[in-house]
This record gives sequence, structure tokens and C-alpha cells, in this order.
Amino acid sequence: MPTAIDAIATDPEIAPLLAVNYLRFHQRKERQREIEDVERVLSDPLERKNLSNPGRLRQQNEERKRAYHSQVPPKLTASQRDKIERLNREALASAKEGMLSAEELRHKPPGTPDRLRSYERAKKPHILIWKRSQILLHPDSEDRDLCNLEKFRPSRPTVDLLANADLPAIHAMSPQAKENWPLGATGFSEAEMRELEMKGQITRNGFVIKKVRARALRKPGNYKSIECKHAGCERHDRPFTGPMGSAQYRQHLKRKHGGLEAA
Repeated sequence: MPTAIDAIATDPEIAPLLAVNYLRFHQRKERQREIEDVERVLSDPLERKNLSNPGRLRQQNEERKRAYHSQVPPKLTASQRDKIERLNREALASAKEGMLSAEELRHKPPGTPDRLRSYERAKKPHILIWKRSQILLHPDSEDRDLCNLEKFRPSRPTVDLLANADLPAIHAMSPQAKENWPLGATGFSEAEMRELEMKGQITRNGFVIKKVRARALRKPGNYKSIECKHAGCERHDRPFTGPMGSAQYRQHLKRKHGGLEAA
């Protein structure tokens, strides 16, 4: 059944305009620069001498010109602009309908791939119409996101998404939330913290929570560097250092130099 979008898009006044993949403003500038560079080389007698086949290069540049001019958005009449603006609004509304949320694409709850494929099959024609109408309405826009539909993607985190996703979301507390949290940044009351310090563990809601007793980090030592003095040794320029430097040096002497100290 034809939709409002189809009725506007098939209007003879604008239908031919929607059948072209137009170049964006920055793309047109780049193509135009390429054409001008070739024209400059062909018009310079000194540079032209270095070309193996200037005739073929000119022919290619003419083809490039024709392709460029066929993809430049034309100027719109008032009537065309009015119809394309209406089409642009209708196509965008259709593209936004049923669009998966950013959270669904990121975390992929069950059924997400099938829903995404169904959405793309159903909405691709309207998405293309929206992108082409964007360029027709804003031919000189330098906005790189002019035709980027992602800026309209909704954000809809849900409980089901967090529970059933292939990549579950992780909740973190903001600094302000931590300041206002009744148990403080640690998540324990003062009584629980005292019990944890004294007994090393507490029981909460039937679960035993133990205090982690990690070994203190080793303090940096004043280790001397040991260089191998054997001429031509592969470790001549790389001294042995650190807490295991001496042991590594002895192993090196035994393996490479028969356990003898350098003379």
C-alpha cells in the first residue's frame, strides 16, 4: 500500500532528483581539486613532457568532469524545495520508527540481530530518500554528520537489557552519588567496618564478606647495574639490574662464558 512518502517521491517534479547519488560538499571540493590538478599538469609544457600518454590523461579527466557535474546537487525551485522538505520530514519520521536503541546495539539482548536486519530491510528506501533530500536541501553544508542517521538513534536502557544481554551493562556510581550514599564510598556502615577490621570478616544477608589481606608492595631498592665485560657479548650494552640482576648475571656467565668473570 503506497505511503505518503511514496506519493511525494513519485511526483514528476522531484522524482528525477531523487534518483541520483549526490556528492557532499567536501567530496565535491576534493573532486574539483583533482580535476584542476590534472588540468594544470596538461597545460604546463614542462610537466606535459613527462607524461607518457597525455591524450589518455585528458580523456580520463573529461570523464571525471562529466561524472562530477552529474553528481552536483541542482538548484531547487520554490515548489521543488517545498516538496522535498515535506519528503525529508516524512522520511526521517519513518526511519526513526522502530530504530533500535544505542544500548540494544551495544549490549545485544536476544533477538537484536534479527530485529536489526528486519529494520534495515524495511527502512532502507526511506533512509536513502532522507539522505538524498538532505543533500538537496543543504548542498553547501560542511557538516560531516549531515546524512548521519546515528544522531537520531534513541537511548532506552531497560531492566531486561541489563539482565539478558550478551554484553550486560555495568552500573557505576557517580562521585555525587557516592557522596550521598548512606553507607559511604566503601558500601559498609561504621559498625561493619570496625567488625571487618577486628574479625577480618562480616556476615550480611547470609553472605560472608572477608577482608582481603594483600601482601604489601615491595619497596624500590637501590640495585646496582652489572655489565658484561666480554667483548662482543650480546648483552654488552644491556646491563643486568633489579632484584634479580646478580642471579641473572651469574646465569649469563655460566651459559655464555663458561662461568668465568670477565678479565
